[in-house]
Amino acid sequence: MQEQNRPKTNQYRCKWTKSLHVRFVLIQLLVAFAVIGSTIIILVTIERSVLLNQGYDLAEQLGNYMVANLQKQIVQAESMTMSLAKLGESLPQDEQLFKQVIPQLLDAEGQEKFIAGGGIWPEPRTFSSDLDRRSFFWGRTDDGELKYFDEYNDPDGLGYHQREWYVPSLFSPPGTSFWSQSYMDPFSYQPMVTCTVPMYRNGKVSGVATVDVKLEGLDDFFRKASVSTGGYIFSVDRNNKFITFPRPAWVTIKTVAGDDKTAVDVINASQLAKKEPTYTPIVKILDDINDSLINRMTNGNGELAKKIFSKSNQINEKEAGLIAAMLSARNKNYSADPINSIQLFLDNDPLLNEPVNVMIFKVPETFWKIVVITPTSKFYSMADSITLEIAMYIVLLEVTGLCIMFYVTKNLFINPIRKIARRLRNQTGNDYLALNTLDDIDHNELGQLAFAFNQRTNRLIRITMDLEEHILDQKKAEDALRTSEENLKITLNSIGDGVIATNSGGNISTMNPIAEQLTGWDIDEAKGKPFLDIFKAINTITGKEFENLTNRILEKQDAFDVSQNVELINRNNETYAITLHGAPIRNYDGGIVGIVIVFRDVSKQKLMEEQLRHSHKMESLGQLSGGIAHDFNNMLAGMMSGADMILRKPNDPKMLDKYANIIIDTAKKASELTNKLLAFSRKGKLDNRPMDVHCCINATLNLLERSIDKGISITDKLNAKHSMIIGDSTQLQNVFLNLGLNARDAMSDSGELVFSTKNFVPNTQFQEFNQLAMEAEEYIEITVRDSGIGMSHEIKSKIFEPFFTTKEIGKGTGLGLSAVYGTIIDHNGIIMVDSKLGDGTTFKIYLPVSTQEAAPLIEQDIGDTNLSEGCILLIDDEPVVRTMIMEMLNELGYRVIEADNGEVGIDMFTKYKNTIDLVILDMIMPKMNGTEAFKQLRLIDDSVKVIISSGYSKDRTMKEFNSGGVEFIQKPYRIKEIEDLLKQVLSTKKEINS
Repeated sequence: MQEQNRPKTNQYRCKWTKSLHVRFVLIQLLVAFAVIGSTIIILVTIERSVLLNQGYDLAEQLGNYMVANLQKQIVQAESMTMSLAKLGESLPQDEQLFKQVIPQLLDAEGQEKFIAGGGIWPEPRTFSSDLDRRSFFWGRTDDGELKYFDEYNDPDGLGYHQREWYVPSLFSPPGTSFWSQSYMDPFSYQPMVTCTVPMYRNGKVSGVATVDVKLEGLDDFFRKASVSTGGYIFSVDRNNKFITFPRPAWVTIKTVAGDDKTAVDVINASQLAKKEPTYTPIVKILDDINDSLINRMTNGNGELAKKIFSKSNQINEKEAGLIAAMLSARNKNYSADPINSIQLFLDNDPLLNEPVNVMIFKVPETFWKIVVITPTSKFYSMADSITLEIAMYIVLLEVTGLCIMFYVTKNLFINPIRKIARRLRNQTGNDYLALNTLDDIDHNELGQLAFAFNQRTNRLIRITMDLEEHILDQKKAEDALRTSEENLKITLNSIGDGVIATNSGGNISTMNPIAEQLTGWDIDEAKGKPFLDIFKAINTITGKEFENLTNRILEKQDAFDVSQNVELINRNNETYAITLHGAPIRNYDGGIVGIVIVFRDVSKQKLMEEQLRHSHKMESLGQLSGGIAHDFNNMLAGMMSGADMILRKPNDPKMLDKYANIIIDTAKKASELTNKLLAFSRKGKLDNRPMDVHCCINATLNLLERSIDKGISITDKLNAKHSMIIGDSTQLQNVFLNLGLNARDAMSDSGELVFSTKNFVPNTQFQEFNQLAMEAEEYIEITVRDSGIGMSHEIKSKIFEPFFTTKEIGKGTGLGLSAVYGTIIDHNGIIMVDSKLGDGTTFKIYLPVSTQEAAPLIEQDIGDTNLSEGCILLIDDEPVVRTMIMEMLNELGYRVIEADNGEVGIDMFTKYKNTIDLVILDMIMPKMNGTEAFKQLRLIDDSVKVIISSGYSKDRTMKEFNSGGVEFIQKPYRIKEIEDLLKQVLSTKKEINS
């Protein structure tokens, strides 16, 4: 704006007549017009007409040359075929003579690459009246040798007299040839065509003579001829089926034939046009040639075509019509078409990828067609010499013009510019403030250049001063950034956590020494590698690797923390318990440019927690022992008191029943305590089967209503539509009973206890939160809620721990909720608790829903027959136990043989094995335990019936026995239990014996 507002006197002006621009343009235009005009005149008047005419002549000459040379080859093949026909007509019908003469004629010198084979093919039963087929055919092998083939004479094979190359000659005059379509020879597996000449004896056709011509020989012939054109040549037979083509893969079909040879066949032009539509105009002309021939030879051809069609199983009706037209044309000495060649153009040839000229030539006699394709660029080759000569003149003119322009330019530009350059060189010194301005030289463009240069110099001085100031500021910023980076490096190196930073692609950019130490990777090795190649962390509960840490941060664009159950596996397969934190790194605009992962080694902390947990466990064991001692002492007191009273009042039946029931009930409670311990240790075996949870809850509610104070109301809201699961109803009833009794203890004399159910479909959040949950499509949610005193957070976090109880010492073992937890886990379920002090407690249990129906209970009918008879061997080392079992067995009517250890038991069984019906075997005994005794019993009698009697659970005891004939009963047991089991086992034996 300031320059535009300057006075006009300060503006440098020049007259347009003196403008170098105008002068230079005028001179350049004059020279250009002269050169371009001369070139156009020369090209138009001389080159174009010569170019096209010579190109057409060249293509037509080449086509005629190919036709002439091909006819020479055809004439050779036809002459050889006619010679064979003469031999077949004149020679005596002697096989040995035929086999001697024919191969000598076929194996003419110089014809190995052209002639593939040939022979004589007599009409059926003309060579010998007792032979339907007797031909003499030789074909070339892969090494070029002629080989006699007798397969065509196979009476079970397809007759040669029906072949496509045989039948047309039956309708040909003597001494005329007929060429087959291209085909694949069934023996040599080579593509070829066949020349056929009929043989006559006594005025009748007696057979044909054939010569097979290799197509690969024609292909070599065409390829050599097309070298000079820059294009290519191909040929088709009478059916427009390819004889040759420069790219065989485009027109051949390869199949695996007998003897693992590759059989080759060729397609026709129409099939190629479907794959390469560019050839469609050529194919249309080829088809028009055949159609024109058929239309011109219509008179009398119908009957001939029908005869040809009926004679051959290889010729269809359309093919028969074409053959009939060809035979008629030859018999009447008509050529295929009066026009020798047809020309057309293709815009873009698929092989040459440029415009081409196409010439189509017809080969007389064979009705083949030759297609010569020449690139149009080839037509211009002859013009290159003319163009070169013209170019020489143009160059001479341009040089002359340049000399003139140089002289003019030197005076108008070079000298003034040199003058400016000298003035600039005279301005010495490195101080840009000392630069002088240029004087205006002349009133033209150079004067304007000097004026503009002076203005630009002043601007450059101002810009340079601003730039120096900016560089100084940038240097200060770089120093500050370098100091900041050093401080950051010092900070990262000094903190005790591992730190890894990546770029936005998740590749490592930096890591501190702690990260190097924990991962086992140096920063020089790790830099640039993907984060997951360096950092391998697994979830210790699921055992699965964290595979999407970086992707999770980049996709969700938010931080995350994992503080538990994470383990780092470093490069040396060393493991560390860690906590993990990740967050995105953002630039000033808030965009994410990378992520940072911070992790801390908490292995020592975990070890200390384990030690503390062990200490708590030992403390809990002490509490457990007190609770168990208290419960067992109470039970023993009840049993001892009952036994004493029986001794004191042995003659009072009423009191005996009372005290005996006290002893039995107390023993039941002791057994339940033992089972609770086994359930807690998870040694018991689940009796899983389809069951309805609602039935189990209703049974529990019936028990609770009889054992809970009437001030506590019990409500059920069983709303789940699908309540079938796979589980152990006894174990689950103990779970619900345990929860109900705990709720009773938390509500004193009044309150509300609610059991409710509903169905629940798990979502992703539920699966992630509950890592122990199995993948189930639907759960039943069972809620047990009470209005009791509730629990503190500290107590709630420990209620499922073994031996933990809030009851007074000696008042409980702490196994109830721990056993509940174990049972739910065994059922592939989840249990959660929610409680607050003064606000009650809610337990939620999730069990997978099953689609199976509950199986009806089938009770075994062992009949009413008195089966209490037989001899039983009792092996038990405890005298009291052994005595009581003997009393019970005697009471049931069985004879008993006793043994106080395994060795004695084996001796007794060996002695009385024919008398003993069943063995009751204890497991824990001196000298020989129950497992060893069982093996010895089976060695003596592999069909012996055995009942294992043990104080341990069935699951723990019976895992060592997988053979049949073994039952189990758990101590202590009542006389009714052993009575039923003995009847079941012995009844089975009696049924087998009967």
